[in-house]
Amino acid sequence: MKWVIVLFALIFFMGTTTMAASDRELARRYMEEHPAPAPAQTPATIVGKTALVASDGEIARVKTFQGSVQVERTGKTIPVNRDEKIYKGDTLKTGADGSMGITFRDNTLLSLGPDSTVIMDEFLFDPAQGKLSIVTRIIKGTAAYLSGIIAKLSPQSVRFETPVATVGFRGTRFLVKIEEEKSR
Repeated sequence: MKWVIVLFALIFFMGTTTMAASDRELARRYMEEHPAPAPAQTPATIVGKTALVASDGEIARVKTFQGSVQVERTGKTIPVNRDEKIYKGDTLKTGADGSMGITFRDNTLLSLGPDSTVIMDEFLFDPAQGKLSIVTRIIKGTAAYLSGIIAKLSPQSVRFETPVATVGFRGTRFLVKIEEEKSR
């Protein structure tokens, strides 16, 4: 019996080491196949002088949607199209008949169900500089999450905030449902 337990423990720890090594290999291959692009440059005027600034802070794209969906950005409501760019600070909303699936730049997947509101608080993806972070906040509704490269390289840098708790990641996927608080 002791040998069975020792053998099981040995196989378990070898498997976890192999999984950790394969995650590192996956991240290394991803970096080789997807080198960080130079940020797009556009002219901007600063006190009468022209300077170059990064024009696109895209963090994700809408890959699927159905029904009533919208993005709120800087106080404006934007109708959603396939491949719609999502930026830090955007609020994603689905109606009673809506659903939306987005893919982040690090291949993290986030799906929203009907009557959902999620805010994209933070996204940093620069593995070469060690800058990795995803922070999203769900106000109401349902969301399914499947982790990407950031969670594999730096799980402590991934947070999903809810009105009652903050979820930190050590795994790869979860599903959350937040019901709107009823007025008394």
